[in-house]
Amino acid sequence: MGLPLPVVDVAVGIVQRADGRVLMAERSARQIAAGYWEIPGGKIDPGETAAEAVARELHEEVGIRVQALQPWLQHEHAFPTRRVRLHCFRIERWTGEAHGREGQRIAWVDPARPECAPLLPSNNRLLQGLALPPACALISSDRLGGPAAVLQALPQAIAEGLRLFLLKLDSHSVDQQVLWAQRIGALASAQGARLLLAGTALSARRAGLAGLHAEAAELRRLTQRPGVALWSAECAHASDVERARALAADLLIWTGAGEPPPSTLPLYRLGSQQQSASAAERIAIVWPAGAAPERALA
Repeated sequence: MGLPLPVVDVAVGIVQRADGRVLMAERSARQIAAGYWEIPGGKIDPGETAAEAVARELHEEVGIRVQALQPWLQHEHAFPTRRVRLHCFRIERWTGEAHGREGQRIAWVDPARPECAPLLPSNNRLLQGLALPPACALISSDRLGGPAAVLQALPQAIAEGLRLFLLKLDSHSVDQQVLWAQRIGALASAQGARLLLAGTALSARRAGLAGLHAEAAELRRLTQRPGVALWSAECAHASDVERARALAADLLIWTGAGEPPPSTLPLYRLGSQQQSASAAERIAIVWPAGAAPERALA
């Protein structure tokens, strides 16, 4: 068995415009992986905090001065010769006009469809997290009245701004789940939304969906990440949150009592219930932890 890879701590700054586009920079010729694109940042120097490092790196690389920032998430990525631990911050206020101070190109990209290439592999998870919507919906087909009722309710929910749906088709065989998920997923996709299926990775792939949603009981049985592009995990206890993190979930859905525990992953929680005449009234809204939604559809 080989020696463990050394870990390098890196601070990364998410600079995002009002239109949602994120600042990315091309790695310069003097750097490893020259020509690859990444979210700006760099190695944390001895005696330096991650926040100090990201402020320094952003000024040195792209010429902006950080005025306010918030920790976002932490992510590790294994390269062939080392592991990189990314300490990611959202830059809430800054001054200056971003430009490549070292002669490198920069770009403002849509995190869901970054136009620059090639991307540094360690940044893929970050861009995927940045492309997550501010709210998503957890749909139980049984509670809503069956798959046909889901098809009827979905357009209104999308019209009201939802773009990510977690679908449970409990009272159906696997083949029926796949057929209904194909129909519901096609409708969602045609209107710019994504659907994750509570089921198996094979079923989600057969249905052509964006990914998979694991309920808490299923999460506790898993020993490795499912083979899907986007994976959400339902967490009822702090131990579930830690397990989901260890298995590299992309987002967490907190269903436990009280406030969710600290998480280095994007974490959502069930929103407050309120009655509505909407056809989507039994779709439970899931909001980012700490958010204070103006309203909920559920």
